[in-house]
Amino acid sequence: MHGQRRQVMIISIVTLALACLLLIFSLISFKPLSLFFLIFLLAVSLLSDSIVLHLTFQRQEALIQFIRGGCLLFCFFLFILHFLLKTF
Repeated sequence: MHGQRRQVMIISIVTLALACLLLIFSLISFKPLSLFFLIFLLAVSLLSDSIVLHLTFQRQEALIQFIRGGCLLFCFFLFILHFLLKTF
């Protein structure tokens, strides 16, 4: 269980660090796809945090993080769909 929790924590930290780097890149050169990918990375980070909270028996906080991550993931897919329909 500790190994699984450590793996999920590493995924959470790496995705959050990548999201911060991508935010800096997006601020320097405005690229819409990088902003969409930033939303995706934040959603993955929130979802992995919810898994860690679930593994540490903090069910209510895990549910809240899962809902936040799910909403961001839903927004990501809506933005990508809108972007693809608009460009084609």
